Amino acid sequence: MASICQNGDLYAPPITELKSLAFNRNQAKAIERLIQNIGLSRDAFPGFVADELYFQCKVRLFGPRREAIDLETVDIEDSFGEDAGRWVRQYVTRASSDAVYVLQKRCIPRVMWIDFALTSRAARLGPSS
Repeated sequence: MASICQNGDLYAPPITELKSLAFNRNQAKAIERLIQNIGLSRDAFPGFVADELYFQCKVRLFGPRREAIDLETVDIEDSFGEDAGRWVRQYVTRASSDAVYVLQKRCIPRVMWIDFALTSRAARLGPSS
């Protein structure tokens, strides 16, 4: 998960970690738990990610290369592509399977946004929420 500094800023993991099988399997499990806990559909999940980061996250975000991210210049939902719900379904299915899953380069920002949203929500509401 993203690192939280003492001042609350969130730092994305390095790209190698974002692409790792273990990281993505953990993300898939966290997505499934969240979807079940709050009654969210996979189709609505990218909107949840955007809402969490645009409206709930009150700290600065830093990318995998420690670059500051200005959320006013980023379209998070657009980064998921046209069929975002389908991508979420496939991501969870593939990352949860026993097969080797290789994350494509274009998917790294999506995984980073998901990680930021899950970390931000856990910091606000507690890890079990």
